[in-house]
Amino acid sequence: EIDIMIYGKSGLLMIEIVNPVPGEVRFENGDPLTTKHEKGFHGFGVKSMRHTVEKYGGYLTAEVKDGCFYLKIMIPLPEEVRTAEGEKER
Repeated sequence: EIDIMIYGKSGLLMIEIVNPVPGEVRFENGDPLTTKHEKGFHGFGVKSMRHTVEKYGGYLTAEVKDGCFYLKIMIPLPEEVRTAEGEKER
């Protein structure tokens, strides 16, 4: 089971992904190392995601806690989106 939450908060697009992870996950420079035997076949890669998020002025964090892998992404929303959202709340 994977939980994915996407929402706006304080002018940021927030994306949080949580999924159970068996065993230990090792990290290098804040990024998890793959646990797959075939290192080249392991999905998109946190490094690629971090690069894209930072390109747009955001932050990405990854951690393992209580048997779950947590990936959190925060990206500033463009001013026109923040302004439109503010108008909806009035």
